[in-house]
Amino acid sequence: MKHIKTFEIHPFVPANPDGKWYGHNNIDSQSTKIKTSWFESENSFGFMPSKTIKCLFLGTFPTWEVVNQLRTNGNLEFFYGSSVNSFWSLLSQISGNSLDNEAQIFSFLDKNNIGISDIVKETERRGQSAADKFLTPIKWNNLVEIKNHYPQISTIICTSGGSSPIASYNKNNLNAAVGLNQMFKDLGLKTFGFSSSGYVKHIKIYDRHNLIWEFDLLNIMSPARTANVSIKGILNRKPDLERLMESMPNSFTNYPPVIRFRILQWSFYFLQNNIELELELKNFVNTHLIQLTEYFNT
Repeated sequence: MKHIKTFEIHPFVPANPDGKWYGHNNIDSQSTKIKTSWFESENSFGFMPSKTIKCLFLGTFPTWEVVNQLRTNGNLEFFYGSSVNSFWSLLSQISGNSLDNEAQIFSFLDKNNIGISDIVKETERRGQSAADKFLTPIKWNNLVEIKNHYPQISTIICTSGGSSPIASYNKNNLNAAVGLNQMFKDLGLKTFGFSSSGYVKHIKIYDRHNLIWEFDLLNIMSPARTANVSIKGILNRKPDLERLMESMPNSFTNYPPVIRFRILQWSFYFLQNNIELELELKNFVNTHLIQLTEYFNT
């Protein structure tokens, strides 16, 4: 079956005439602080609640439903807004904050001094699939411009890529980390660190011989079901980690192992980046920090 291609502009770009957030009551009714947290230039955009943000969540591009239908099936009008994406619900469990609507999410990002955006600004989409592989990027979100306005960004967090080296972009392997690497290359910049292994990759970006950006790229395990096979493989190779997960605080023990793995891994890295954690979970991570460092940094 041949998929029809459609051209899509990111719905949270203010200059987009169909931009969803621009003029939506759920956002316009918020404070001036919320409105001025949106950053846009000709080539870049994002939700940046502070000039001093150090951490940036980076996705790929919204689903077809989020782009084209404002509230279908309970979608949120924000990054990671698809109702089939469990990013915000998982983050809610980890942080101990209710993140059920845009206002609560804005507040959480503001309180934790976190920015958020997507790597693709304009794209073609084959059909209506939510999978990144059906996207053909036309214009990247220029994160160098964002960095120039928010110079303290030192960590970019993606929910894709795992611990493997970041592959070069092709039409079948798009994700946020792959797109980030390609965006730098398309700007004529030299990248170092994307080919290294590990959940944390230390990235250096050069313009000719000048180092213009140095940051940690953190790939936490995706909340999507497609990552479950990889997580099960990790737990099979590290039975001690699964036993440790069985001793997590009671409020987390009813989750299946693949969810507990995500909760523990995200919490381990969030703690290092001063992102708020639920108190019992924070204490658990601190208590087992040496073991978790061995599990997640190898």
